[in-house]
Amino acid sequence: MMRTTTTMANLALMLFTRQFTVMVNAGASLVRCLAILEDEAPRPYAEAAAAIRDRVEKGASLAKAIEPMPDLFPQFYLCMIRSGEIGGVLDLALNHLTELLHDDWSLSGLLGTTSLLMPDTRCQLESWDELSAPRRAILLSLFCRAYGMMLTSGVPIAQASLVAADFLPSKEREAMHRMVQVMREGENLEALMAELTFLPPIARGMYRLGTETGTLDTCLLKLGDLYRYEVMYQRALPEASYGLFRFTPDVVMEETMECDQYDMRPIQRMVNVLLEKALKAGADTILLVPDDEKRLLVQYGIAGEMQTELHLPMFARQPLWQFLRVWTNTFDQREGHIRTRINGRELDVCIVFATEPNGESVTITLK
Repeated sequence: MMRTTTTMANLALMLFTRQFTVMVNAGASLVRCLAILEDEAPRPYAEAAAAIRDRVEKGASLAKAIEPMPDLFPQFYLCMIRSGEIGGVLDLALNHLTELLHDDWSLSGLLGTTSLLMPDTRCQLESWDELSAPRRAILLSLFCRAYGMMLTSGVPIAQASLVAADFLPSKEREAMHRMVQVMREGENLEALMAELTFLPPIARGMYRLGTETGTLDTCLLKLGDLYRYEVMYQRALPEASYGLFRFTPDVVMEETMECDQYDMRPIQRMVNVLLEKALKAGADTILLVPDDEKRLLVQYGIAGEMQTELHLPMFARQPLWQFLRVWTNTFDQREGHIRTRINGRELDVCIVFATEPNGESVTITLK
């Protein structure tokens, strides 16, 4: 089967997947969907649909049916289809694939780069240093979103990590492979994080937080959104310096995310982890404050000195502030303090919101 150019292949696969997704979500059988795609899908996927339908009619799963076509269906695509079938959420997996392919198409088009998802566009560079800042931001966005979507679709973390590594230059790809080896050997989180030093600080912080709280898929998807907005923002303001290690201003995030879109359970787990780590470190104060680079600093007060623990993306502020306000209005309060228990220890927690030069801050005092 003739290989198309990467640009047209990306568009053809995106259209094929979108058509397929619409029909599956409408409840059509796989055979019926594929029969329609034989007539409606763009080439070469119309021809591929016929071959896939033939295999499915003979009893093959959809993943098995597309497996012999690696020139048309990248590895991440196969992984997500397989996981969707196993988990009974093929419609969800197809929705994720449609979003991811659209992101690749739109982000690559913004800056005139080639597709980063198609089989013949595996990154051949040696390291991040060889990438321009715009391309690096696009790469990070697609890496995080593909990684997060695979986890959401049920792909095991080791397999998802190896597939996502193919988006990266060789040096960073090797680091991801070492991380998977560390993971399989059952090493602790510190050993795992030591292999991720190539990521920006905020990405490392979110990866750590997601691993600790069991929300790695959510954290990765949020990071993917973060870098996607970074690309779009810089496209709108090309005179601004490219802020790969800075983050999109609040106005961009707040226009696209509403408080009621957030599931508070991951935020609650985040707060629990912050409190547990503070107690373990001997801190009596937690300060959450925006900095000049549009990040949310988490600082612990230990023996009268403030120490920066980690950086969170600014989009975490809105749901986090909402949760803390709900918490203060829900839990038993006495003299301005919340009575709660962390790891069996009774605590008085005082939460105070204050206005800072870079935005509202929160001080959490532990007694």
